[in-house]
Amino acid sequence: MTKIERSALCVYSHFSQPPRGNPLDYTIGVEPEAAPYKNWNERIHETSYKPNAEIGNFDHISFSFSEGLMKWLEQEAPDTYATVVKAEKTAYEKYAPAGNALATAYNHIILPLARKRDKRTQIIWGLATFERHYGRKPLGFWLPEVAVDSETLTFLADAGIEYTVLTNKQVQGIPINGGAGPYWIQLAEGKRIAAFVRDDNLSTDLSFKVHNLGGAGSWARNVLAPSRKAGAPLTLLATAGETFGHHYAGEEQFLHWLVTHEATQAGYEITTLDRYFVQHPPTHRITIEERSSWGDHPGLAHWATGVSNPHNDTTWK
Repeated sequence: MTKIERSALCVYSHFSQPPRGNPLDYTIGVEPEAAPYKNWNERIHETSYKPNAEIGNFDHISFSFSEGLMKWLEQEAPDTYATVVKAEKTAYEKYAPAGNALATAYNHIILPLARKRDKRTQIIWGLATFERHYGRKPLGFWLPEVAVDSETLTFLADAGIEYTVLTNKQVQGIPINGGAGPYWIQLAEGKRIAAFVRDDNLSTDLSFKVHNLGGAGSWARNVLAPSRKAGAPLTLLATAGETFGHHYAGEEQFLHWLVTHEATQAGYEITTLDRYFVQHPPTHRITIEERSSWGDHPGLAHWATGVSNPHNDTTWK
């Protein structure tokens, strides 16, 4: 594996759907709001997962899938499932021990709010399902909602996970022009785990403004190229996978052109988190903001109390 010496860019996307199945047999029935499709899983598959698979985007990005969605794809969209698995296995065959896929918790659970036993269970089951789908042990682990605390990171390290992904606002101590890292996070009893840190501003562009960016070429020339001149070795863009095609129709093409052509033209080398971690082990240490997430609400209040947004009382949850 050739070490990356120039500026690198990684796009990471997490793909997930909430459980919609009948609790008796787990089948998903008719959801009228998803018309003209039978249900939301089918609609989002047709607008996002399927087109991203068909144009080869999973070959060029880091990604993770929730187990519920992965199981649904395996049963209801086997061609898309096979394409995702092939993208991971092809990358692993070429770059082992690095691949394209990261593991995640078995359910979409806010891990810092869970009991110790439940945290460990969610991690262990998440790793087991990853191995079932991809046939290898993962290096990285995506935290649902990027919700983090030191105890969760310790359990990840105990399970053999090498790194996770955090946001700029969740960490302190990034060196000037340090970029996405990776960085060490020191844990209790001499343990440690690494973390990549996404570029929040650029990731927000993709997540919420992709329709207004003028296409991948324009954005790469006018935004990514100047950003590269700041000197960060690695820039990480991290988004919800459904951004590309479901939230914004047709924008799987933006992602495709960005990772196959335009980022390279702007002076970047496209890589994955696994590959970069193996090639560039951490050298600096950062600290985390305990019980934080990637959301706009403070801490974990959105899930813990339901009163983080005065316009949307969710205490019923």
